[in-house]
Amino acid sequence: MAARAARGSLPLSVSTVRANSERIRAEVGPDVTVVAATKYVPLGELPVLAEAGIEVVGENRLQDLIAKQRLHEPLFRWHFIGHLQSRKARDVSALCELCHSLSSASAARRLTIPALVEVNLSGEESKSGVAPEALAGFLAEAGRFLRDSRTQVVYGTIRVVERDEESFLAWARQSYACIVFNLHCAHDPAHLQRVAAALRGLIDLAIGLGGSYYLTYHRYARRDQLLACYPQFPVFLARKLGHDPEERFQSDWYRHHRSAERFRGLTPGRPRSPAC
Repeated sequence: MAARAARGSLPLSVSTVRANSERIRAEVGPDVTVVAATKYVPLGELPVLAEAGIEVVGENRLQDLIAKQRLHEPLFRWHFIGHLQSRKARDVSALCELCHSLSSASAARRLTIPALVEVNLSGEESKSGVAPEALAGFLAEAGRFLRDSRTQVVYGTIRVVERDEESFLAWARQSYACIVFNLHCAHDPAHLQRVAAALRGLIDLAIGLGGSYYLTYHRYARRDQLLACYPQFPVFLARKLGHDPEERFQSDWYRHHRSAERFRGLTPGRPRSPAC
């Protein structure tokens, strides 16, 4: 179990870290290893964690792992919890006792330590968020749909996504259980069309249960699906044009959704004094 140790500019407090650690240990029991995620812990503050009784830490980036181990290696047992690139697998193996995030066969061949494995062979992914209480029903419906459509699922994972109250195009309008489907797909027109249909079907299931999908993850959503999950999208387009009338800032994703063929009549008139 990973627990975030700190984020921000305030210095770590031994008493606070110890209290949080003891609370988590009391909740999960003695048979669970608690891993303190140290991505946001400055190099010089790691001894505070050791003084507070933290025994296992997890790092996200290899370069940070190397720098922190150089000074504080004897203080902890070290885990790697970030995305693992295959070219860095041997270095991670030399520094850590466990990798939490193995995600490719090539990295698996180079890794020599135990790992929690997610195998991503090839394909397209769609994130569909549903309310936690609807999770079981969504998975049952998704399973039936995928079997009926003969869609090959490489793997699926479940994540918790907290409500987003800051983003204009917020995906999680409430706290969601996020289901990530990785679908096997040969990259030819026929198979891509089948995967697109499958992903649209999964989005329909999520919408039916009060959920959503992650807007920028792929481009297969229909116009009605986009507007059901992101009703503020026309306003976003108009305000973007108001702030950037010459459209200097663009991306493939933006051009796709701005295309006249796909969203003709979607964008309202440009506001005279836009305010995001």
